[in-house]
Amino acid sequence: MSDQSRSASPGSTLDRGAPAAPSAPAAPSLAPLAAVLLVVLAIPLCFLPALRVLAVVPATVAVALAVVGMVQDRRSAGGRQVLAVAAAVGGLVVLVVAVTLLVAGNGTTPARAGAGDEPSAGGVLDEQEPAPTSTGLPAEPPAATGDTALVLGTGVVVPEYLALSAADPTGHLSDDGTRAEDAGLPVTITNLDEEEHVLAFEIHALDAAGDVLLWGAATEVVVPPGESAQLQVFDFDKPSALAALERAVTFRVSSLYVDVEAPFAS
Repeated sequence: MSDQSRSASPGSTLDRGAPAAPSAPAAPSLAPLAAVLLVVLAIPLCFLPALRVLAVVPATVAVALAVVGMVQDRRSAGGRQVLAVAAAVGGLVVLVVAVTLLVAGNGTTPARAGAGDEPSAGGVLDEQEPAPTSTGLPAEPPAATGDTALVLGTGVVVPEYLALSAADPTGHLSDDGTRAEDAGLPVTITNLDEEEHVLAFEIHALDAAGDVLLWGAATEVVVPPGESAQLQVFDFDKPSALAALERAVTFRVSSLYVDVEAPFAS
C-alpha cells in the first residue's frame, strides 16, 4: 500500500496532534454580589439606634461571603475579585462602626446615688414591692423617740457616707383657719464623708393603703464634710395639704441623686 493511500485511510492516527477546543469559562460566583447587597442593607441599620445591633448580622455574613467569593474566583477575571474585596472591606467597616456605636451608647447612662452605687429609681413606685433597707435609713420606726421612719423606694440606695432621718411632721392651722403654718416634714442629711456632696431627692407621703397623698422634693442640698443639713419637705400653706400630711403613715424616699443633676430640678 502506498504512502498516499495510508494517509487517507479511515481510522488514521495522523490527526491526533490537533489542538483541543478551549473549555468554557467557569460561571462567576454569586457570593461577592450577595455580600455587597448585605453591606448595603447593614449601612442604614448601623445608624438607627433601635436597630443598630441588627447591623452586626448582615455585616458579618457579608464578610464571610466576600471571603468565599475571593476563594472561588481567584482564577477569574479581576472585576469579580475587586467586587469581593470591596464587599469584605465594606462589611468590616460597618462591623467596626456598629460595635463602636453600641459600646458608646451603653456607656452614656449617668450613675446616680453616688459613685460606685447602683442607679436609683425615681417616680411613684410599685406599692406591692417591699422597700429595701440601706445604710443611713432605718427599716422600722425608732422606738419611743418621736422620729418618723423613712423607707426606701425600690432601687434607691443611700451611700454609706450619708445618713437621712426625719422628725415628726409639723404644722397647724392659722387662727382664722384659712392656711397652714409651719407645715412640713423636717429632714436631716448627715455627711460622714471627707468631701462635700450635693443631694436631691423626692419623698412621697403615703396613707395606710399605700396611696400617695403628697409629693415633696429637695434640690441642690449642699452638705459640707462632717456636717448635717436640715430642711423642710412638703412646705405648703393649704389646709387640705395639712390634713393629708396628718393622715400619712409612711414617708418613702422615691429617688435620690448624689452629685448629679436630678430630672425634676430643671
